[in-house]
Amino acid sequence: SGVANDTIINSGGIQRLYTGGTTNDTIVNENGQQFIAAGGEANSTIINEYGQQFVEEGGTANDTVVNNYGQQFVGDGGIANGTLVDYGGFQDVEGKANSTTVRNGGNQHIGDSGIANDTTVTNYGNQYIGKGGIANDTTVSDYGEQTVSIHGTANDTIVNSRGHQSIDGIANDAIINAGGSQNVAAGGIANNTLVNADGLQRVFGTANDTILDGGTQTLEGGIANNTIVNDGGRQIVDAGSTANDTTVYTGGAIFIRENGTQLTGTTTLDGGSIYLTPVSNSGSSFFITSDIEN
Repeated sequence: SGVANDTIINSGGIQRLYTGGTTNDTIVNENGQQFIAAGGEANSTIINEYGQQFVEEGGTANDTVVNNYGQQFVGDGGIANGTLVDYGGFQDVEGKANSTTVRNGGNQHIGDSGIANDTTVTNYGNQYIGKGGIANDTTVSDYGEQTVSIHGTANDTIVNSRGHQSIDGIANDAIINAGGSQNVAAGGIANNTLVNADGLQRVFGTANDTILDGGTQTLEGGIANNTIVNDGGRQIVDAGSTANDTTVYTGGAIFIRENGTQLTGTTTLDGGSIYLTPVSNSGSSFFITSDIEN
């Protein structure tokens, strides 16, 4: 046990923290390393280019800054709080990362068993959720991106102006605000998305229980189930797409604008509108197998 303050770790240097050990304001430079084992705590560490910080099981890192090409590895059972991943820095999460900010081309990778809570992704930062990884309550804006890979899960993401969420896995309860976008790839699933005015959801995979509260959903070969279209909202159904059990309220609309599109189940027009707008007048094949209720 003990406390080390204002340490500088240069190339080849290693700092190890064990039970009861605490370090404050350490700087880890190129090829330097800091290891935080069970019961150890590192506060306000700066990881510079090609420096590394390893947060092992039972270890804790608080308020770390990871700069260009620096790396923070949060192992299974490790905890990182308040990390800033900046200018091409990298955070790998197999344990738990709380309140991380990823910006300026920084990257957060959430791997198997990893959990990231309350992450802010902005200004070309990227959060990548790998197989078995979970991200909760992420906020994405200003050219930031959240990528949900196959078998990855994102819960309660907020996508603001110029932010983007790309889904190959599963995304639950996202909110897409004005200028933000959600892309549901083939094989991807988006559940309970709220798309506000001037937000966009593009569906190549499956979208369930989406609410379009002034926003737009475009089906581009995808499937949408139980969509609610409120005032100002639009559901656009393109070729090879299927919309099941859509409800359209006053001021909302469905646009069927390509050949080979389907409305199935029960389409309810509660003051809303449906428009058939084929690309050409010949060879059109709209399949409306739903019950249209007014």
